Amino acid sequence: MPNLGLPLPYPEFMQQGLAQARKSGSTAKIAAEAASAALADSFVTIVKGSSDCGLKIIEAAYANFNAALEYAGALLAAKTISDVMDVTTTRAEKQLEAFVSQTAELTARVQRVAIDAAEPVKAGLTKTFNTAA
Repeated sequence: MPNLGLPLPYPEFMQQGLAQARKSGSTAKIAAEAASAALADSFVTIVKGSSDCGLKIIEAAYANFNAALEYAGALLAAKTISDVMDVTTTRAEKQLEAFVSQTAELTARVQRVAIDAAEPVKAGLTKTFNTAA
């Protein structure tokens, strides 16, 4: 570093400050790269999980559509009002059970995706803070 005519301790102090700034910049770059990689992993997990959830919703819609067709067929086959009431009651019970089951399964999948997506970020932050400390 050139001598700027400053008293002796100032150039040394400036060099120490410059060295510290370079070290901090290097550490910040490493932390940013780690955070970027963790976010990328998280996004990949979210995309895969969203796709799985979408497929599960399509499966549920297909099952519900088939159940509706069966219900319509059973209604057409009913001979009396009592038969219609029995078919309707049975259909309502089955549909409620299916709804509860489908909702529970989808909720579990979404929770799993959220947990799996947060893991790379959590691990990356833990590693970054441990490295910085």
